[in-house]
Amino acid sequence: MMKTRIKAYLAVIITAFLATLFFIKPLIADDFTNMFSSGCSLCDTNHYLSEVASYTYSTLAAVNNIPALLTPLTKLAEAMLVSDSSDATATFQGDFTSYANGLLNNNKQQLSIQTTFQNDFFTQNGKNPAPTTTSLPFANELTYTTMLNKPFFKDTEKDANGNDVDSALKYVENASGQAIPHIAPGTNWKGSQTNQDKYKQFYQTISAIQTFNTYVMSEMYVNAKNNFNLSNLQIKLMQDASDSDNWFKQVASEEIGIVFRQLLLFTSQIYVVLINLLQTNNNMVQAQAMTNALLIVGNQFTEQSLASNAQGMTYGSS
Repeated sequence: MMKTRIKAYLAVIITAFLATLFFIKPLIADDFTNMFSSGCSLCDTNHYLSEVASYTYSTLAAVNNIPALLTPLTKLAEAMLVSDSSDATATFQGDFTSYANGLLNNNKQQLSIQTTFQNDFFTQNGKNPAPTTTSLPFANELTYTTMLNKPFFKDTEKDANGNDVDSALKYVENASGQAIPHIAPGTNWKGSQTNQDKYKQFYQTISAIQTFNTYVMSEMYVNAKNNFNLSNLQIKLMQDASDSDNWFKQVASEEIGIVFRQLLLFTSQIYVVLINLLQTNNNMVQAQAMTNALLIVGNQFTEQSLASNAQGMTYGSS
């Protein structure tokens, strides 16, 4: 299809060129006749012919330069089709693969060593007996590895009625602070209105922070409930992006057009990851702001004590 179009274009160009050569002589002859019949001088005619000759020479010179202009383009095309066998690329390939494998191995070792740390934690470095499903049935609710599909006890925890307990959900509630109860402000309390307002503000602040913590940490819970599909996919993408045989060698040997398309695919995924990182950064900033709010709440006793001393009053007498 493409060759047919090229042949058609060439036919049109050649036809136009021949038609120009066929008609240019009569046009020039008519022009000369008109100039002589109108009394044009021989000097003007020579000037006109010299301009035509100059323009024709410039055009032919530009046409003669086309091969020189095509030479670097040809070299560039050939260079883009040549496989990359440079030492620098090979070194980078090895380093990238080793770095990714090192990260994955560290993650595996970090997870496997948690059993030792957890045993030391629960036994107080051997001072207490090791916990069992009878002595500490809710151990899975306390260990972070439950969110990584490596619970402390392999057996599923049971409640008083014999039903399965969602240990991952309980861990999120414990770690986020949501499991810590607070007394809701009452409408029949007998304290001063000032003290009631202070406790109400405390209750609202601490509750808002706890629910935010639960929201942030619930991402781990959702990942666990989805059979860790997201975590497994992240590991697979890391392996694919650093695979020396199935990725780096193809990049070094494939035609550059294919590599460009693959780079565009990676670029689009980088955009997705950057959005995720931005969301994570926003959550971190919000968590820091809530930490500051907790510090303010915890500092109320000191603030009230200092204010009472400044007023010559005893704290709690109001």
